Amino acid sequence: MIARRDGRKVEKEKQENGVRPFDPPFSRDVVPQFRRLRRVIQTVYAMSGGLEMPKMVHVMIPAVVLLTLTGCGDPELSAPSSSLLDPNGNFTLFVSNQSFEIDPVDVRVEIDGELVVSACFAVGTQHSFVPFVLSLSEGKHQIRIWSKKGDAELSTEFELEDHDVGVITYWYSPRRHYEPTPRHFNFRTQKGPLLID
Repeated sequence: MIARRDGRKVEKEKQENGVRPFDPPFSRDVVPQFRRLRRVIQTVYAMSGGLEMPKMVHVMIPAVVLLTLTGCGDPELSAPSSSLLDPNGNFTLFVSNQSFEIDPVDVRVEIDGELVVSACFAVGTQHSFVPFVLSLSEGKHQIRIWSKKGDAELSTEFELEDHDVGVITYWYSPRRHYEPTPRHFNFRTQKGPLLID
């Protein structure tokens, strides 16, 4: 006998063929997704910098769902542990997938050799920009952006003076659109906030 949370007693079901009760065959694939979801929610809350929970939920839930449940099939994605990630930082880096052809796309970003982004990004409506808050010093910085699935890489230098926002977009569009767009990343900095049309 085991107790449910509501206090009612239920009879423990027998295990057959090594399968626990309520353990459908697909659960081995789903459980890691829920673990990733929990880690992403904890990271988003830590990075919110005191944002009230209701506001944070309305702003971040779509981004969290896109990041965690869409998975891009890249087992090499590892969570960044850079000291540059700081919920009270002075620079917000936004990442967006603008390609309906490669959806989702894996994106990794290093700033000054430190991994600050390593995640999958769904295209959604092409208006999904996921924020990463960083603490960067004034002056010049090196940024490297790459994707295995998206088959693109960009390395460049930027200077942090009065700009407090960086925007990374991934693009790819084959011939069936107005003009073919090769696989590539764009990166720019600006004075915030980020406005999306």
